[in-house]
This record gives sequence, C-alpha cells and structure tokens, in this order.
Amino acid sequence: MQLVLAGHDHDYQRSGQIDGVTYVVSGGAALLRPARRADFSVAAWSVLHFTDIAVWSDHLDLRAVDQQLEIFDLVTLMP
Repeated sequence: MQLVLAGHDHDYQRSGQIDGVTYVVSGGAALLRPARRADFSVAAWSVLHFTDIAVWSDHLDLRAVDQQLEIFDLVTLMP
C-alpha cells in the first residue's frame, strides 16, 4: 500500500489507486475553494475538515471528518 499526502490546496481530494498509489490532498482548514473533480478522483469536497489516519499491521484506515465530526470520506488501504 502506498499513500501520498499533500496539503495547501483549500479543499479535500482523493484519487483512486494510480499505479498502486492513492493520493490525498487535505487542506480544508482555511478559506475554502471549490473542489474540482478530475477523471482520477474518487472524492472531491469543498468542506472544512481534518484527516484522521489509523495505521494497523495489515491495513490503513483514512477518514475525512467535517466540523460536525461527520465522516464524509472513508477508505481502507490494504498492502
């Protein structure tokens, strides 16, 4: 399992796996911009949020959580 995390863009975006790699952009703690969905996007949200990542011995759980503590994106990555 490979995961690339990036910030600074003012929204949340997650790709599907591209050559075995999942890409997540998490930057929704500032002034938001409209989220743009690309062909490779699985999720694209313009919402204030944080990203919670739990790492286990056999998988990784990634949750995107909004200000009301509602999960709006959830993915489990396996090796």
